[in-house]
Amino acid sequence: MQSIIYLDRAIGVWNDLWKHFSQSDLMCIAELQEEIYVLKQGSLTITDFFTNLKATWEELDNFRPLT
Repeated sequence: MQSIIYLDRAIGVWNDLWKHFSQSDLMCIAELQEEIYVLKQGSLTITDFFTNLKATWEELDNFRPLT
């Protein structure tokens, strides 16, 4: 991987960053999807349940590849 210091155009920097960050981690995605699937309210309050669900959704969004 080239250092961005040596790239002479902005498109080169963008392409380098895109290649690096567009790779998804399929194992983490599967684990997060499973966590969402098995999440139950149980003894949690609605607020705590939704907070846990929302946090997991946001974490999952971080692993989705860039388009």
